[in-house]
Amino acid sequence: MFSRQSHIWPLQSSLTKSDRSASSVFFSDTNLLSTAVKIGHNIISCSIRGEEMGSWGALIMGFFGAFFASMTLYAQCQSNGLILMIPFIGFGIIGLLAAYVIRQPGEGIVPSERASKAIRWSSIGEGIGLFLASNIVINLHHPEFLMPAMALVVGLHFLPIAYAAPFSPFYALGGALILFGLIGFIVAAPLGGAISGFASAGGLWIASALALRRDIHFKRGNRPIMSASV
Repeated sequence: MFSRQSHIWPLQSSLTKSDRSASSVFFSDTNLLSTAVKIGHNIISCSIRGEEMGSWGALIMGFFGAFFASMTLYAQCQSNGLILMIPFIGFGIIGLLAAYVIRQPGEGIVPSERASKAIRWSSIGEGIGLFLASNIVINLHHPEFLMPAMALVVGLHFLPIAYAAPFSPFYALGGALILFGLIGFIVAAPLGGAISGFASAGGLWIASALALRRDIHFKRGNRPIMSASV
């Protein structure tokens, strides 16, 4: 069993009792583990259905980028209340852009069989890795390592995709996330966790933008003749 001190992430002493109660309900260790399970399940489900590329993949990565940023604001920057919703504005923008791309005529990104397998297994590994990483650091009573561990997992998952797609920007993105994850383990909390958490969020948002850009490029190149001439 966790002690009360390890079970709830530390908050600023200036928080009111009601703020502390409301925040701890969502960010308790138990809920973090539950959320990690849901993240892993969603990533694995979407990868099996082949939705990790293009606009649908951008939506998935955009949401989890917002979630990681919000969790970092709370756990590392000790923010609370409506400020935790600010990252989801970014997700909303990504959602609007994805809706626009999805509605465009033409065929979007169709990965090769090799790339599809790499995406599927990398995404499954990412889902399992995020669950294991959160489980391990919380049960070892080191929640300050949660965001660095997640940054490592997300970064590693991009490398096989970059190789199989092939898509060289994912090498740079994956390498940067791994680097920021390692920095998070070295630099003292809360700065280390903040660097890793915001880097993970930024990396996922960059990946979303790249996915949308590639999808619209493919659709414009594969439009039907009648549609393209309008």
